[in-house]
Amino acid sequence: MTVEQAWSPAVKWQWTDPRSKGMAPVKREGHTSVALDNMLVVFGGCYLDKQCFNDVHVYFSNKQLWVPVKTVGLPPAEREGHTATMVGDHMFVYGGSSQLGYLGDVFVLKTSLSSVGSGEELTMAWGRPDMSLGMEDAPPGREGHTATLVDARIFYIGGYTEKGFTNELMVLDTALMSWEQPRVSSLKPPPREGHSADLYNERIYVWGGFTDGGCLQDLWILDTNTLAWEVRQSCCCFGLFWIVVVVVCGCLSCGCYQC
Repeated sequence: MTVEQAWSPAVKWQWTDPRSKGMAPVKREGHTSVALDNMLVVFGGCYLDKQCFNDVHVYFSNKQLWVPVKTVGLPPAEREGHTATMVGDHMFVYGGSSQLGYLGDVFVLKTSLSSVGSGEELTMAWGRPDMSLGMEDAPPGREGHTATLVDARIFYIGGYTEKGFTNELMVLDTALMSWEQPRVSSLKPPPREGHSADLYNERIYVWGGFTDGGCLQDLWILDTNTLAWEVRQSCCCFGLFWIVVVVVCGCLSCGCYQC
């Protein structure tokens, strides 16, 4: 779909209720959902302040069907506010928070599916990689950060730690299973959590979030080759405009469309 087609009055964007079958996960927030082929893999989250989860559920979009997942191996602790990133058929879970505090661990879920019994249950395997290579100290635990996959590396930006909001950039090399803390340009976005981050043309577009001063509406761009940040002035449109434009066409200026 071209930019003109996406914003044409003839194109109607609408929500639909799929009337899903199967047993859906219980109510929760702060979970993650990643796409793999025709599946959505849902992990974790919390129900208010009452209960947190470390369960895994799969939704088949082609069948509109929820399927329970049986996991083997040592699972992560219950959490919310983490990230989940699919690298091949492996889902990398990092960070989050729970009654244990802010978490800085990394777990990997192998999602290669195998049927159990009647085929109405799936089996996946958890593992915890050895992260001893790279940095002397692992990154501090955090929640509300973002994770963006660039080739075999995951770029983690921002979040909230025990020391407060951060604008730290951390990189996990999934091929070497090692942490990196790259040197970035002196110009950096203000610390934040709850922002969005999307990859387009080897650049990560970071928009919005929350910090000590309240909600943000600025747009920052990280060049993943030079590791230089640049900031773009906010447009008069709402944040959703920016998010859609970045995803659809990578449009960078307010002059692309009339607000």
